[in-house]
Amino acid sequence: MENDKAAFDQVLDALIEPQRATFESKLESFDLYASRLKAQYSEQCESYIASLQNGYAEIINKLKTQL
Repeated sequence: MENDKAAFDQVLDALIEPQRATFESKLESFDLYASRLKAQYSEQCESYIASLQNGYAEIINKLKTQL
């Protein structure tokens, strides 16, 4: 699980870091922006994974009743 988190963080860094050169904001630093963006991506991914888990659980339950 820890390896998954590290790999996910590496992917997020690879997605976000190229934006550093063109990032312009007087309200927040790039690091704060990157942290906020990572949190949003993480939340969306967790929601997607939970949705998949629920969907698979429903499919498994339907299959169990049919067998």
